[in-house]
Amino acid sequence: MKVILKQDVKGIGKKDEIHEVSDGYARNYLFPRKLAAVADASAVNRLIKIILNALTSDTPENAASPTNPITNTSAIPTRATRSCSRKSGTISFFKS
Repeated sequence: MKVILKQDVKGIGKKDEIHEVSDGYARNYLFPRKLAAVADASAVNRLIKIILNALTSDTPENAASPTNPITNTSAIPTRATRSCSRKSGTISFFKS
């Protein structure tokens, strides 16, 4: 089930992100605690409008800053590599 996070959720993502989670996790944990909403067409369109308004707004709070993930390009990996750890069973595709 696709959900839009209303707040930061440890291990899932940050506020206003869309994530795929299991149905039971959404129904039994995220929805009762008001941490997420179903990502249906109207909710996604509403989220897009909010993001576009934030980007086109001329207020200083939306200016480029290290804490604004939309304008902070330093967090984007410069090259894609693949590394694998057999002990932990994890695969990482990006290194900074």
